[in-house]
Amino acid sequence: MVVSNAGDWTRNLIQTAQRQTLTSENEAEVQMHFYTKSHPKPGVLSLSLLFPRILILTTGSGIGPALSSLLERPAAQHARLVWSARAPERTYGAAIMALVHEADPEALVLDTQAMGRPDLLEVAWGMCRAERADAVFVLSNERVTRMVVGGLEGRGVRAYGPIWDS
Repeated sequence: MVVSNAGDWTRNLIQTAQRQTLTSENEAEVQMHFYTKSHPKPGVLSLSLLFPRILILTTGSGIGPALSSLLERPAAQHARLVWSARAPERTYGAAIMALVHEADPEALVLDTQAMGRPDLLEVAWGMCRAERADAVFVLSNERVTRMVVGGLEGRGVRAYGPIWDS
């Protein structure tokens, strides 16, 4: 799992976790705990195996599950990655960048600090057409995922993202 210092929520989580135990004679002990599931559950990217040509568009820490799927995909599957993140090299480090290029040597990495926030629907639409993708998988926050998935579906593209129904 990748948790990056890239957004307000994750930044606060990381900063809070870094202050794991605070104690004094008059203060209570405060601890941060992270819990993980014991067995991985299939997610939206498990559907990517159904298609011979895919595009994965992700933002920020969504690169973690995207890389897992891309690095373990069938050799015959054509996959392209679009990753939009603030200062990805500085934020995620050289090791993650190396994995991105291993997973997709032609990955489109968008540095939002340098270029601002791109129109991800238009980026996905252009890449989908250029790559002749059979399906697009979107891993982002709820607002961006709904906007990109809905926009692509409206253009006749098979597009998938996580569901926020709870």
